[in-house]
Amino acid sequence: MVITDKLIEKAEALLLPAGKSFDDERRAFIKSLDHRDLMAVPGSGKTTALQAKLFCMAKQLPLDDGSGILVLSHTNTAVDELKRLLQGSCPHLFEYPNFVGTIQQFVDKYLAIPFYESCFGKSIESIEADRYYKECDKYVNARRGLAANLVQYKFASDNKHYHYVRFSLNDAGGVDLTMGINGREVTVNAPQTWIRANTVEENTKAVLDFLMDMKKCLLKEGYLHYDDCYFLANCYLRKKPSIINVIRDRFRFVFVDEAQDTQKHQLDLLNQLFEGDSCECYQLIGDPNQSIFSSLSRATTLQWRGKNPRYINKSIRLTPMVSNVVNNLVTDKGHEEGREDDHFQVTGLRQLDVEIQPQMILYDGITMGQLKDKFEELIQQFNLEEVDRVDKHGFHIIGWAATKTEDSNKLHLEDIFPDYHYKPSESFVVDSLSKAMQDESVKDDFKKSHKLVIDILLKVLYLNGIKTADGNNFNKTKLALTVSLLQDSIKKQYSEGLFSCAKELAAGNKSRAYIQLKSFIENSIQTIFHAECNDTAKTFIGEQYEEIIVAQPEENAEPEGNVKIGTIHSTKGRTHCATMYVETYYEGKYEIEHLMENKRGEILNPLYGDDVSNTGVYAASARKMMYVGFSRPTHLLCYATEKRRWTDEALIKMRGQGWNIIDLTNV
Repeated sequence: MVITDKLIEKAEALLLPAGKSFDDERRAFIKSLDHRDLMAVPGSGKTTALQAKLFCMAKQLPLDDGSGILVLSHTNTAVDELKRLLQGSCPHLFEYPNFVGTIQQFVDKYLAIPFYESCFGKSIESIEADRYYKECDKYVNARRGLAANLVQYKFASDNKHYHYVRFSLNDAGGVDLTMGINGREVTVNAPQTWIRANTVEENTKAVLDFLMDMKKCLLKEGYLHYDDCYFLANCYLRKKPSIINVIRDRFRFVFVDEAQDTQKHQLDLLNQLFEGDSCECYQLIGDPNQSIFSSLSRATTLQWRGKNPRYINKSIRLTPMVSNVVNNLVTDKGHEEGREDDHFQVTGLRQLDVEIQPQMILYDGITMGQLKDKFEELIQQFNLEEVDRVDKHGFHIIGWAATKTEDSNKLHLEDIFPDYHYKPSESFVVDSLSKAMQDESVKDDFKKSHKLVIDILLKVLYLNGIKTADGNNFNKTKLALTVSLLQDSIKKQYSEGLFSCAKELAAGNKSRAYIQLKSFIENSIQTIFHAECNDTAKTFIGEQYEEIIVAQPEENAEPEGNVKIGTIHSTKGRTHCATMYVETYYEGKYEIEHLMENKRGEILNPLYGDDVSNTGVYAASARKMMYVGFSRPTHLLCYATEKRRWTDEALIKMRGQGWNIIDLTNV
């Protein structure tokens, strides 16, 4: 397969604004079909370049040997965006023998589910964290005796929990119990009472045996955590290594987007499957500097660093002044021995009519309440409400830690902005199809819209009494498996109907979404399950769309105004017109304190342009948080921090790096 300039020109017409074209860096990546990864800076358009590559390849499908293209990403959002842009012009890319989906979906479909069914002779009940935790609790609570009590109380008191126990294959092919899929082997800390009673060995064995039995029982019953699918996949590859060649023959071209978000077990599995000459093209695309971890993670080293990578260093999103700040926070510079400059450098291409300096805003306890007003004042000062695409990108205040604690002296987003309330998840009771259309949380969010459509279809199946072959209710996994076994024409009709309904919901077209969804449900019940909707299901669906006023809980309301507040994790991958990054307290320090390094009496900080190793447990995480947060805006970057953490000398260094200092305490 060869990607020509003519094909790239067609991709440009589809994906880029009128008159725009891909530069040499991006064209080199689009044309490449080899085993070299791509490392790209924030706002570089790497995903658009990948979309262009896929467009050019899809125009040459089907392949002569019957193989296909595999496209994987970490999130459903990224997959949905690919479908939104390419499904209309490249429908073959989303049909057999190709696969576009998340890493989890790929592992489930091609490895975990087939192996499970071959071992147990039945379907998996569920692959879902919440359901798995409930089944764990049910198992433990139903048992009495020493072992159950030790697991329920003693094990949890050691800052461990039976929810997080996983199966892992060891080098010899045996099964170990570990805390988390990439964690250490499960151990039991013996209290003094065990030691005095000389029962350490007995009680330790009782706990480990109980946990092993729990895992075996839940696995046999078909209640899986997402992590369990990787254990099953590894078992499959060890028991039947020939499956590797089967998958490689199926997928000659493999692309993994947002590779920095892959976890060790995911990356190890993908490398085992696709590294080597028998796979024609295996490329991972991302930015290792954006691999921000969850609060439960203690990881400070990168899992993915790129093999023989290409680089895209030019950011279309960032201005030169903002990119200079962001470049100081790069952790993985792609340094090569014998080379003076680093491979990975953030260079901003965006040119504004009037250059805007990054704004550093100092505040104290008295002036903390002025931060949002000051941000809005700066937005007005630079006329940002008039810039192109402001409605799409908006103005955002972001921070690392969201939830307030009992210690009022430590600041989190909820402490600094009392109107903001952290929403880890949102619930919406679906008791009629019309009411489901009122769910405002799905607007502009294709992932949520897609999930809602599936949830509604599952509810109608339940109301109809339609069950699986083994007599159980359908869940998301079993529905997907049923669809995967359909004829291609029916599968295509289902996929296109699902996509169309989700698209209308995300666009906010409630009445049109209702009409499409009603038709989609009725057709799916008829063509897939060869049934008709019963009276209960018909009542739920209704005859026509009805506007229903849904009361929204006050604690879930957004603060007034056009400025949105949220965590850095919630805004990762997005573009803002203006961003205010607010320092928050996390694991004993604020970001600036995590970043500082005392080297022979001299205080170094990457924000000053210093070369800092950041060897502390949370220093690398703090640096990446700021890198991600600072690289969001197209126009205005603000950094809000308490004045008490800054010396006069430090502020001089910040000015030297291009920051304009606004001191609210002196106003």
